[in-house]
Amino acid sequence: MGRPKINKTKITNDWQKYCPELRKLRMLDIDNRVGPLVIGFYLQVIGDGTIYMPLYKVENLYSHYSVLPSSLEIEGRTMDMQTHEAYSEQVAQQLIEKAYIPLQGEVTFENIKNGYERYFKNPNKGTIVEYEDYVYISSWTRNKLFFETALNTVYNELKAWPEERYFVQAGGFQNWILELEKKAGNHEILEDNYRKKIAKYKIEKLPERPFYF
Repeated sequence: MGRPKINKTKITNDWQKYCPELRKLRMLDIDNRVGPLVIGFYLQVIGDGTIYMPLYKVENLYSHYSVLPSSLEIEGRTMDMQTHEAYSEQVAQQLIEKAYIPLQGEVTFENIKNGYERYFKNPNKGTIVEYEDYVYISSWTRNKLFFETALNTVYNELKAWPEERYFVQAGGFQNWILELEKKAGNHEILEDNYRKKIAKYKIEKLPERPFYF
């Protein structure tokens, strides 16, 4: 007899128990909000549907994207229903401890800054959404120093990345960073996009934690 299929309702409910400050946004996806960020777990059923992999992830509502790309991801161990019963709570605690931005309690801008800078020390080469998000979140605070510091950090982190691989469509790195600064400074468009994504993804039903900056 093969392994049973993943019970999506059970694993979603169990993971919510492990981190009660999260709420189910949809099946397999439990989150809460901190400012413009949606933070939580996605329980990704893989293969033939008999195993799943928990994923810590952050999504940013305040950006030029019309979708919610997942970033700052941390993968947990894969589990079937048997290992879920034995180890899922332990795996959840490990992910809670590793989280770049805390899943529980109040959050400061310093927490967010430190989380992104910790990620930048060992980034997933091939994606720049984390760098964009750090700038967008800094812009969201309307704090000029935060915004300028984030732009400077991202500039220094990415200036040595191969232009032909990462910045061709933007016309080179310098054009990319200037365009990012322009987009992140256009609050009218970003606020409109922010409201649309809240409605589209029904974000308003998520609990919101204090964010101090």
